[in-house]
Amino acid sequence: CYSSTNRDGKPLRSCTIAIRGSEQRKPVTALYNYVFGNNSPVRAVLIPESVKEIEEVFINNETVELVICEGATRTLGLTFGFCSNLQQVIFGKDLQELGGIGTFGNCSKLKELHFTQALTNIDDELCFEGCDNLTIYGPADSYIESFAKEYGIPFVVE
Repeated sequence: CYSSTNRDGKPLRSCTIAIRGSEQRKPVTALYNYVFGNNSPVRAVLIPESVKEIEEVFINNETVELVICEGATRTLGLTFGFCSNLQQVIFGKDLQELGGIGTFGNCSKLKELHFTQALTNIDDELCFEGCDNLTIYGPADSYIESFAKEYGIPFVVE
């Protein structure tokens, strides 16, 4: 964790978080509804293989910079919408769908998104609206490469 201050000069603590199983030793399988939203003081989050679905998890977070989603198969709604300091999101091998409206909308500092061949659907053509510094990374001849080219988003094969 590191300390900083918010707009009012009040101290904030910002942490790097890795999500693990619950206290009952059952895996966390989904994250919903502002878990890290509305300026929850996190800087980096590792979402494990067990979490398959994320919906509106980081919306309006001004501190998160890096998210690694190891096992998510789909995102729903404004999962990362309005995250003004988000710079990089890395999805694991299982992500198949970016669902809902504005998944990454208005993430003005977002520079890198990493996808695999598994991604086959993006519900919203405005998914990346307001992400003017974005470069998408993914496999050659993939759905995400076609999407990036169609919408004029820089793409790098990895």
